[in-house]
Amino acid sequence: MTNCHVVRRGDAILLLRGGRRLPAAIAAADLASDRCLLQVAEPVLRAVPGLRAPRGLRVGERGYAIGAPRG
Repeated sequence: MTNCHVVRRGDAILLLRGGRRLPAAIAAADLASDRCLLQVAEPVLRAVPGLRAPRGLRVGERGYAIGAPRG
């Protein structure tokens, strides 16, 4: 997940992982809240230790987003 303003106008989206460049695409976007979900072709990215996978989240649970909308 990232801010949409970061990826919307680019020609390509690349994620860096261990010195490799992984092509990504916008899978979903909420422009009103400036959030874009990215999809990576290769399943090489892992969740941050200590965080749960999104499929385990429930409605009403507290969540955090890190970013700087429009800046």
